This record gives sequence, structure tokens and C-alpha cells, in this order.
Amino acid sequence: RWYLLEDCGEPQSLQAWANSRQDRNYLHENLDVRLSYATKTQAVISRSIAAFEHSISLYMVGEKGSLKAVWQGRMDLDRNPSARLFLHTSGDRDLAALELPVEQKTGHAYDLPRQTQRFITAIKQGSSPAASAEDGLASVKLSLAVDTSLAQGHAVLL
Repeated sequence: RWYLLEDCGEPQSLQAWANSRQDRNYLHENLDVRLSYATKTQAVISRSIAAFEHSISLYMVGEKGSLKAVWQGRMDLDRNPSARLFLHTSGDRDLAALELPVEQKTGHAYDLPRQTQRFITAIKQGSSPAASAEDGLASVKLSLAVDTSLAQGHAVLL
């Protein structure tokens, strides 16, 4: 939501697909979600925890280019994950994407402590938190829409 809000607005619909190993269906070990926007922009988020590693991929594709973000670690709390960003702004698909530097460590092992510290600082200083209650509500609504799409087997309007 936050990456595209300024340029694309809120997503208009989403479709989700998931599967898991037979004894773990409740986990959605492999999850793909496609968000569609009124601007015809689409974002695809893929997450897998079924294999030997945890990985998350985010693809944002628009008329002027695309961005691919990839995070991989041994587990979600990996302290040495691989995080990479690729930007493609050329109309020529054969040209290689530009790899952008990822300057700070990321993943649950780093993000959760950072987010918690920002929240504590906001309370102590009376400033706005990094994510508002509206952001949290939007996240929950998207998560529930993913569940609805999985249950119904098709895209859902948001």
C-alpha cells in the first residue's frame, strides 16, 4: 500500500493464490497476491516458507518501468539475509535492470526492533508514529481480502 499510494492511490482489487504441504494447509506456505490499481499499475507479492529458506518477492510494474524487491533468509529472523532491489525504467525489456543498493539490514530481526523503537519514541515525544491507525486498518483489510480471495478462488474488489 505505502509504496504506491502517492502515485496510484489505494488498490482496487486483489487476487491471491496459496498452497502448502499436505500437513500444513493452514499456513499458506506459498502465497502470491496480485494488487490491481485504477492507474493500471499492478503489484505482485510472493512469499514462500515451504522450502529450505524464507523468501519474499515484490514486483511493481507500471507503464514507465518496474521495481523488483527480493528478500531471502534461512528463516524470518535471519540476521544475515539477502535483500536486493532492481529497477527497470527502459521500454526495452532486453536491457538489464539497475540494481539499487540496499543500505540498511532488513527482515524481522531488524525491522521489528526498529518499528518498536519508533513507536516508543513517538509515545515519549508525542510525535506521529511511522504507521498510523489508518495504515494498520488498511493492512488488516488487505489481509482479510487475501483470505476472501483464497476462499472464493477469484479476485475481490476492495
